[in-house]
Amino acid sequence: MPAADRERVRRRVASFAEANNIPVVPLKAADRNIEVMRPYLERAAASGRSQVTAIGVAPEPQRVFIARPRDTDPSRPPQFSFDKKDRWVMVYYFYLWDAGLRAICRPAGYAARGGRERR
Repeated sequence: MPAADRERVRRRVASFAEANNIPVVPLKAADRNIEVMRPYLERAAASGRSQVTAIGVAPEPQRVFIARPRDTDPSRPPQFSFDKKDRWVMVYYFYLWDAGLRAICRPAGYAARGGRERR
């Protein structure tokens, strides 16, 4: 994802959270995400309405394919090299409370790909 698109996703998530008074919570690898989100989910359950309770944000590694053009004779068809690389992406988890089901909905994750590279 190009840098401009990543920034647009970040701005939209922040704007959505601010407009709806939704906390954005940083998540760490050592944390149990459900324990971090429990206070927000309990508050949503007490309100009695379905809602996005919190947005979790975490950098996570992801395997991606990289394609690079090879230096070849201009008169020949282009050739490419392919490789797998680890890339760090920022993932947004939207925690939902469904009042009708009286349950926590599985977090919906969205990755803003193309973040920092880990070597």
